[in-house]
Amino acid sequence: MKAALISLLLLSSCAGYRQPESFQEKMDRYRPRNTNPNPVPEFASTAPIKNFKVKRRGPASTQQAVKKLPTTKRLYFMALYNQYRTLSSYITTSKPKELNHCPSFHTNFVNMRQSLPSIAAKELNYEKRLSKMGSPNEKSIIVYPELALPMTTAKESPKLYQAMNDQAKYSVLFENALTLHLTKTYSELEELCDSGSSENYYTYENLTRHIQRNGKEFTNSADSFKAYMKTTLFSNMALVKSLEKDTKKGRFPASTPSEQSLFLEQLEADWSHDYFSKVGRP
Repeated sequence: MKAALISLLLLSSCAGYRQPESFQEKMDRYRPRNTNPNPVPEFASTAPIKNFKVKRRGPASTQQAVKKLPTTKRLYFMALYNQYRTLSSYITTSKPKELNHCPSFHTNFVNMRQSLPSIAAKELNYEKRLSKMGSPNEKSIIVYPELALPMTTAKESPKLYQAMNDQAKYSVLFENALTLHLTKTYSELEELCDSGSSENYYTYENLTRHIQRNGKEFTNSADSFKAYMKTTLFSNMALVKSLEKDTKKGRFPASTPSEQSLFLEQLEADWSHDYFSKVGRP
């Protein structure tokens, strides 16, 4: 009887044991669900991190500095809204939708609309960009993130670089891909304004919490870089910084908008400034 009881306890103990989660398994948890209507483009799915200088993160932010940050949800909304406005300025064939109200973030939204300048049209120097780009392929995505933008809403959608058989049509293909991206981004902004959250927001929130608990894992790692790129804010900023390198007019301000600086601080991505300075250049 005693032996049987011991065996039962051992079996129960083994059944409750879970092998520690690997770092790669943790990263996989930050991939949005298949039901997400606005999946983040795979900007860095195969690109090697070694092309960029990655600095080891400095000391964690002090509690005093952390208190100055807006709530994660407000910061996410503010940064995404500003990115939407910035990327919208590249659309010349149609007028992207304007967000007119936002109940969940009313005060932030009103303050931003009053303080931000009107959207100035920006013209991409397509000829210069194509000459630098050469024959675009999957590896080109790390330098020119727009090449990863999907062309349709289909699950197995061709990406922009896969549709560029005729380089003379690059401007049309680019605007089509960017318009689709902005349409999905606008839908997410509407969801944020109505419910206060979105699928991509939860991906971002989970990652920031993991960084707070296990920040040492996010140093000099290709997996870390890919995890950042799975967030909407980081991948959009890569897109913005890449496009501004070949913008003819309507130049971007020299300083980074405050909410972008704040979310980079929240992600503890101190190495990213080196990446953003190189993206968009061969």
